Amino acid sequence: MTQSPTSNMVEVSPGPNIYTVLMIISIFALVVTICFSGYRLMSETNPKG
Repeated sequence: MTQSPTSNMVEVSPGPNIYTVLMIISIFALVVTICFSGYRLMSETNPKG
C-alpha cells in the first residue's frame, strides 16, 4: 500500500468531521451575533413607548 492507513481511516471515518462541525458552529455563532446586535441596534434607535 502506497497510502498510509491512518489518512485512509480519517477520510472514511464515520460521523461528521470535527473540522466541519467546528466550521458550522462558528458560522452559526457569527449569524446569531450579527442578528442579536442588529436587533439591539434597531431597538435602541426605535424605542417602543
